[in-house]
Amino acid sequence: MTDRRAFLTAALVAPVAIAAPAVAQTSSFMPIYNRFMAIWMEYNNAPADTSYEEEERLGDIYIAALNDLIKAHPTTDREFRLKFLALWDDGGLPREDIILRVLDDAKRLAA
Repeated sequence: MTDRRAFLTAALVAPVAIAAPAVAQTSSFMPIYNRFMAIWMEYNNAPADTSYEEEERLGDIYIAALNDLIKAHPTTDREFRLKFLALWDDGGLPREDIILRVLDDAKRLAA
């Protein structure tokens, strides 16, 4: 069974992915985003009987991937939207320093 958060994320990101033309990935952002999403799915879909040690290990990998995503600079408006959706997922609000980084990304792309 699909986790509700995973389903909602897929539903939000799918229209962006479908609408985007097929182009070669030249940006360094997409591998970072794809890695984050894969780890996010694995972490959130871990079985209820996952051991504490395994949850800790997955959590550490998730946090590292999240930090990489926060630092990554999108190079297109599509990448910006993907980053925004990933960071604001689950109705959460990122810390102020993360919001400021995203605003810097927006300013850079708008320039």
